Amino acid sequence: MSKGIYGYDSLQGYGGKSNDRGVFRNRSSSTINGSVDDLGVSTGVLEYDSETGVLENYILDKSRDVFVVDDHNHALAGWTAALYEGLFDSKPTLIHVDYHEDSANPPEDFNTSLPTDFQTLEEQVHLLEIDEFIEAGKTWDLYDEVVNIGVQAHYSDLGQGLYRMEKALQDSDEVILDVDMDVYNRNDLTDDFDLRLADAVSKSEFTSFATSPGYVQDQEEIIEKIKGIVAAADRL
Repeated sequence: MSKGIYGYDSLQGYGGKSNDRGVFRNRSSSTINGSVDDLGVSTGVLEYDSETGVLENYILDKSRDVFVVDDHNHALAGWTAALYEGLFDSKPTLIHVDYHEDSANPPEDFNTSLPTDFQTLEEQVHLLEIDEFIEAGKTWDLYDEVVNIGVQAHYSDLGQGLYRMEKALQDSDEVILDVDMDVYNRNDLTDDFDLRLADAVSKSEFTSFATSPGYVQDQEEIIEKIKGIVAAADRL
């Protein structure tokens, strides 16, 4: 696809925003251009005023086409910016690695047309909850197929899920890899799981990571995981 009317530059300063439906919004973080090595932890507030670790800033690592956010629905802004940046020659496959399926439908006031300006994109993404962004992307016709890996409902068969991930990487011309770090809540991850994610990062056109405050135990540990996965991808 040719380069569109907005792209990576439009993500500069993009960040969280509260809405009437939201359980969690990191209101202080905004996107900066940099490296995943710049990831840091700040303090945010979850529902009922409980504090938790959040990202100091969202990171767009343009050298690796990696976008790191807190709330998972914000990954959709990165995917759309990547589309308009011209990263994809054809409609990509979305590989979604997550402890949850995130398959809820967007709200009725969500615009089903792909936004043609970044302000509209931002407004639409902020309407979404953290489990509505994949179906929202489908309504915008962003990807050809969704491959779910690691979902709790498929808990007994992680090995088969990883096989499907590798097959999708092999069979798809273009891939968006989307990783919710709450997948590390599973207790059956194999020793080579990080390396297999790194391999997927190295083979994907665009990668998003969500740190999911409130769904992970230790934000600093999760950030180190992301840094390690991306560093391993660089070596492949």
